[in-house]
Amino acid sequence: MIGSNRDVTERKLMQEALTTADRRKDEFLATLSHELRNPLAPIRMGLDVLKRVDLSSAAGEQTRAMMDRQLRQLVQASSSRRIWMPTSWWSS
Repeated sequence: MIGSNRDVTERKLMQEALTTADRRKDEFLATLSHELRNPLAPIRMGLDVLKRVDLSSAAGEQTRAMMDRQLRQLVQASSSRRIWMPTSWWSS
């Protein structure tokens, strides 16, 4: 009988690390998607409003102001890393 005695500990650890990294990636993408959708929904609604109203009307001005606020919020969130990510996601 011929046998083999291999230590698979390292391989198991690598597989666990890959599985954990994949889960963290999925969690990050879900969080990012949620954070992007929140300010984008009012902007999309604002575009629909602007199609229906006189752009120089009060409704048009209010809608543009709201869209500007939401866009600034989105830019600030992406540039300041306000999107919540646990530090454990990036630790090895």
